[in-house]
Amino acid sequence: MYEYSARLVRIVDADTLILDIDLGMHTWLHGQRIRAAGLNAPELATDAGRAALAWVRDWFTQHAPVGIITVRTEKDRNDNYGRLLGTILAPDGACLNTDMLAAGQALPWPRPAAEVKETTGA
Repeated sequence: MYEYSARLVRIVDADTLILDIDLGMHTWLHGQRIRAAGLNAPELATDAGRAALAWVRDWFTQHAPVGIITVRTEKDRNDNYGRLLGTILAPDGACLNTDMLAAGQALPWPRPAAEVKETTGA
């Protein structure tokens, strides 16, 4: 796990952000796609997905109005696309990931084994 200062470039959907990440020593990684760790938000094509996106925009307005955040990244070993997972922290200490889950704007991911068994019968 690594922790960086970052600047929000764009909110793609409720669980995916584009960030410019400060790697230190005047070195930046621009346009890095970060998926929120530990959750799965509804798809943007749904009413719930559009509502979750609006909720995330409001969260940034309230907690990180200038778009400067801290991101704790981790490599998702299960992701075929090599995407980085991140925990998003605002300057006031708020955590986007836990706040989304608490507000019902996303579900925990990966799902607990008991939930998988319920929905798949496995």
